[in-house]
Amino acid sequence: MNLIQRIDEARTRWNVLDHPFYVRWERGELTRDDLAYYAGSLGRLRCRAGRAARSRAEHRDPGVHDRLAT
Repeated sequence: MNLIQRIDEARTRWNVLDHPFYVRWERGELTRDDLAYYAGSLGRLRCRAGRAARSRAEHRDPGVHDRLAT
């Protein structure tokens, strides 16, 4: 199997747009509760990702946050 085939296989296997949630989203079948849960989860994920990136940057380059803020 060549590299392109391996990439295509992984892309197919991990395609989030085939997940039942996104299929229902595309069809307009999600409830307000479904969307509220999704929004809350996404917000928490974005906060955690931001904190992780900031922590990693500070670890690699102490003071980077202060320099970028000025």
